[in-house]
Amino acid sequence: MHFHLPKPLHGWRELVGEVGIIVIGVLIALGAEQLVEAWHWSKKVEAAKESINFEINDQLDYSEEVVRFGPCTGPYVDALEAAILKDDTVAIGRLHDVRPPFEPRPWRSTAWQSTMSTQVADHLNARELGQYAFMFNSFEDLARGRDQIVTDFAEATVGRLSPTASEAAKNQQLAAAERLRTHLALETSIAETMIDTAAGRGVKGWRPIDRRRWGRLSEKIEEEGRLCERTAKSLHVAKS
Repeated sequence: MHFHLPKPLHGWRELVGEVGIIVIGVLIALGAEQLVEAWHWSKKVEAAKESINFEINDQLDYSEEVVRFGPCTGPYVDALEAAILKDDTVAIGRLHDVRPPFEPRPWRSTAWQSTMSTQVADHLNARELGQYAFMFNSFEDLARGRDQIVTDFAEATVGRLSPTASEAAKNQQLAAAERLRTHLALETSIAETMIDTAAGRGVKGWRPIDRRRWGRLSEKIEEEGRLCERTAKSLHVAKS
């Protein structure tokens, strides 16, 4: 009986070579897949950041409006409180009808919320994510504060409808006016912080956000800001 022993040396070399080729091919395929996936996510992140920055710029325009109105809030509320104390329904009505030191605005965060609800947020730079989160949380504070400002304003100027308000009603109006003063001051402070943060003056390492103002809105802010200042100065003089 004859036994034919295998010749392993030549065979094993070929096997190792073939396995090596397969492994290399798999690694190349995996690497290519990772590159494609990385490119895919980079495009998604780029699109998300573009939408987020667009939304932030929109909100920063409104923040600049808030800051622009800041100088007239004190004299405005002073004149309103004086009119309430004097039962001057005509003055309260004028204060209600002329340009008040605020404007109801939409504080949207649709792009940010959409990004945070997907895996795109996992691919954002940690510092960018922190900066965006800080900005939009503050915008939400502004939105809640603006709702309260509108309510305070309505309560503080209700005296224009009643020439003979009771002491209790006057006290409620004065309390609303004081809340209005506080909320307007807080709103201005938050808006100033947002503008500084967007300019990179907030936390060390945070980069400035590309600022793209809306020309039409900027002109409107300047025009309404000047009107508010003129109104506040005239009311302050009248109060004195």
